[in-house]
Amino acid sequence: MDHKPVEEARRWLAEQGVAQAGDGAWTSDQGTADELLASNDVAHAWTRAALEDPDLDADAGLRLALGLLDLLDDYWVTCEIRFAMADAHDLNAGLLWEAYRRRPMCPERALPS
Repeated sequence: MDHKPVEEARRWLAEQGVAQAGDGAWTSDQGTADELLASNDVAHAWTRAALEDPDLDADAGLRLALGLLDLLDDYWVTCEIRFAMADAHDLNAGLLWEAYRRRPMCPERALPS
């Protein structure tokens, strides 16, 4: 697995105030100090924001979302990518399908930092 997209996704989440607290556990500076979020919570809260980040072009937003998919290992990320593909015609379907085709060859999960 290429760890660069995972690290980019982790860095982007950190810029949003979200940090990994353990395997499948996350914290956010928007919640209480002792509140832990599941990967699914992070996927629901941040995937669309990643895809629509105004500082990124469409391909970079899609790559970031794919990094979130590897990092969070949550189905909701794929749902948000599909919604974005239906809504925005400038997303690169070739980039998406190339990334999806590589996934069966990458059985390892992203390691928590």
